[in-house]
Amino acid sequence: MSVSVDQAHAIYALVDPETQKVRYIGKSKQPEERYRQHIRKAPAWIKEILEKGLKPEQIILESGLNSEEAGKREEYWIRWYESKNNPLENFQYNEYALRERDEARELHERLVAEFSYLPEEEMHQVVAMTEYGYECVGACAWESAFQVARYTVKMLEKSPGLPRRISEPEIAGLVLQMYGEKWEEGEQG
Repeated sequence: MSVSVDQAHAIYALVDPETQKVRYIGKSKQPEERYRQHIRKAPAWIKEILEKGLKPEQIILESGLNSEEAGKREEYWIRWYESKNNPLENFQYNEYALRERDEARELHERLVAEFSYLPEEEMHQVVAMTEYGYECVGACAWESAFQVARYTVKMLEKSPGLPRRISEPEIAGLVLQMYGEKWEEGEQG
């Protein structure tokens, strides 16, 4: 089927640069301009990304579609990405997206309270590293390994001969290395 240039629609996805999950599916005759609109009139999830100095990535899924085809294909891609547990923001009340945001906020609050005894900079770094650890290896594996590493360091610190205190961020970094992950200074979780 041939479609004139002025009728051609594209289906696009906006991807969270941190999680690599698709957060939005859209259709447009001018996807580059539509992307700029998303950035200018940023909804909450895009604002969160922009505040970290990042931008969502736009991926063109299909192009050259007439209006009717574009509507059907947009619905197809929304259903497809939802079935893969992507927290799509296309619908104001997307249950999965809302639940994921709530869980992330609750985890963050719990970790801030858990590590509140640390100096503020260390606390924020350990919280970010723990969130990253959860994402990379899962909550149970991270919790177990991090707790064992913290306990081991505390026992070593009681022994004579340890040249210096090992900080909580250093311990978290060692656990990430154990799992083959690397934490870059200044990285956000």
